[in-house]
Amino acid sequence: MLRKNILKWTVFSLAAIVLFGACRKREGFSLPDNYAVFTSDAQGITESEASIIVKVKLTRGTEKEIPVVIKVTEQGAAYGTKYTTTPAATAGSINIIVPSGNNEATFTVNKVPGVLFEGTEKLVFDIYSSGSPVLIGTTKQLTLSFAELVATNSTAMFNGGGATYPNKVFIDLSANRQTSVLRTNWDL
Repeated sequence: MLRKNILKWTVFSLAAIVLFGACRKREGFSLPDNYAVFTSDAQGITESEASIIVKVKLTRGTEKEIPVVIKVTEQGAAYGTKYTTTPAATAGSINIIVPSGNNEATFTVNKVPGVLFEGTEKLVFDIYSSGSPVLIGTTKQLTLSFAELVATNSTAMFNGGGATYPNKVFIDLSANRQTSVLRTNWDL
């Protein structure tokens, strides 16, 4: 009988050590890196559109505001003459903030009214820096063409909203854009 009790206590003690040891390891558990990226590497703004919203997404939301600096390189389009941005670009940079608890921020590119575009004008946006602890991801550059795009990729990553796919996604192939809408808000 004594041998059985000793065996039970030994098994119980080993189980407790394994359980508490596993808990200690979880205390040091860290989430994977959080990255700031554009939703695509190329977009187009059609002749009939006056503006376009550009999104910068984080891998996941954060508990604090994250500043993101985006550098702008112009190719045939001059700021103030052919386009403006909201928020305004200063010295070739756009500063945006990803709000606390959110996983994306946007800025708007506006065409100057009455200006004619040849279709060769482009803007290259480059995520230059992001606040800690967010890192810059692989889709850190976006080329915006002032013309419709011809799809060059045969695949695309759609933002369904997570594991339960709460969003419907509408795709604009002429501009390489997607619009996510809560599935419960629309019924076609």
